[in-house]
Amino acid sequence: DIYYKQPIMNVEIHRELFGEEGQQFGEIFASPFSLCAECYEGMRADFTDEYFLAYVIAHAIKHYGEGGTGIRSFMDIAVYLRAKPTDTERVCGILEPSGCADTARDFIRLSQIWFEGAEQVVMNYYRAIDRNKVQFDFFLFKTSKLVPAEEIKEKGGELYMLCGFKNPVRYVRTLTGLLRENKYGIVHCHLSTLSFLPLLAAKRAGVPVRIIHNHSTSGGGRELVRNIAKTLFKPLAKAFATHRFACSEHAARWMYGAAPAADLSEENISDGAQKKIVRIMRNAIDIGLFRFDASKRSSFRGEFGVAGGTLLFGHVGRFCPQKNQRFLIEIFKEILRVHPNSKLIMAGVGEDMELIRAMVVAAGITDKVIFAGQRSDVDRLYSAIDCFLLPSNYEGLGMAGVEAQCSGLYCLFSDKVPREAKVSDGAQFLSLRTHYADWACAAVSCAKLRNDKAAEQVAAAGYDINAEAERLCGFYISMK
Repeated sequence: DIYYKQPIMNVEIHRELFGEEGQQFGEIFASPFSLCAECYEGMRADFTDEYFLAYVIAHAIKHYGEGGTGIRSFMDIAVYLRAKPTDTERVCGILEPSGCADTARDFIRLSQIWFEGAEQVVMNYYRAIDRNKVQFDFFLFKTSKLVPAEEIKEKGGELYMLCGFKNPVRYVRTLTGLLRENKYGIVHCHLSTLSFLPLLAAKRAGVPVRIIHNHSTSGGGRELVRNIAKTLFKPLAKAFATHRFACSEHAARWMYGAAPAADLSEENISDGAQKKIVRIMRNAIDIGLFRFDASKRSSFRGEFGVAGGTLLFGHVGRFCPQKNQRFLIEIFKEILRVHPNSKLIMAGVGEDMELIRAMVVAAGITDKVIFAGQRSDVDRLYSAIDCFLLPSNYEGLGMAGVEAQCSGLYCLFSDKVPREAKVSDGAQFLSLRTHYADWACAAVSCAKLRNDKAAEQVAAAGYDINAEAERLCGFYISMK
């Protein structure tokens, strides 16, 4: 380990990765060089991606057992998974002999809820907003790799690197100074239930408009650690805000209770009511990007060897209990009984991926199911498929469903997906208690139907990034 803070450099040389502290991991990492993928001139060796992430998590668990670990540990996990999508269930399997596999799963889930999703929403708005009227500056943790720094600088934004929450006093002091020095009129914080420290700094700096923006909801009984953390931080998060935002009415109710909701463009709200009103700022999308495109359909299906006459069913989502891919495979088995010339494509990675692969093998349908992995071109996938399936156990909104509808697809959602996710005529909801065969019949019946008005309907529902960015710009200007 090397720690450098001018004028001191501290170097620690370890003979083993785990000693008495963390001895449960000692056997797993006893021969670290055998776990490496590459060696460089006999001087350096790198773990494989999976073993590196396993080591990062094990190290965090060791400190947690010694008395606690900072939020930096969870950020490290989130940053690594964003940079190198990794099969997390395989990583947890590596740690199984230590007896800490379930703890590792909890650490991964907590890192995902704290650090995934919101940054992409912010960048979508930043790209679309009129930067001659409103300019964004970004405040990031020093280790953050989640925001495209070069693009921000090219567009005129500034980036400020902050220490993590591990040292909250230093964090608040540094951020307060920067906010005061730059004389910001608005601070818009997207950390959901972790917003209390940035907004405290903003209040101390005299920033008049301090926005808390909630992007998350409760994960139900399966997400115990996640729910506990959110519940603990929720009251603090709202304490220093002057305005409340949420990505959906569902997220608004979870965070703010029965507070009335208002659109971004709604005016004539008194100063006294501003703190009670929840502004809905939707996770809007590029309508043009997701609109159906015949050329995308042809090229994507060609890449995966899907013939023109084959019905292609699709799903986009992380492989995890929330997304309920086990149920999806059962549906698809019934689809093959009704329409044998069918295939299923699933885009994403996650801890349940190997389980789902095993189900596919056991069912003897490996030639019918495509695991497409993490994709940066899901717009092409939506154009290529004939029906979208989202049988989730719960959802905050279900953005993949909104994107799929924009492409004109007919979509089948579980009854656990919020009704707000229906933003076109092409979506319907089925109970998870409904038999797989009934889901299959519904899927085959609506396959290959395209809603020609879908893009316009999605835009009218408030999910056009250009229109929503204009409304957000108007809101910011009205706060001067």
